[in-house]
Amino acid sequence: MDPLDPIVEQVRQLMLEKLSMRIPRDQFQATTPLFAGGLELNSFAVVELIGLLENRFDFQFQEADFREETFRDVQSLAKLIDRYQSTIARPPA
Repeated sequence: MDPLDPIVEQVRQLMLEKLSMRIPRDQFQATTPLFAGGLELNSFAVVELIGLLENRFDFQFQEADFREETFRDVQSLAKLIDRYQSTIARPPA
């Protein structure tokens, strides 16, 4: 089991419940592209998704996070969320 699996599933569930996506649950995998050739999210959906993720996972996207690699798929979003959660969970050195 990949350690990111719980985050991936939470992101998938959040997207399926809160975004107006017309894709069958079984066709929406961790590696399904969020844009071309996949979910075809538009800019409004992305803005909504950012807010949902920030609220659910209690972090703020930074300017450097707004890159194509970050929004490639749910797996790439889960990696970013995991990085923020790891930073928050670690006590200061």
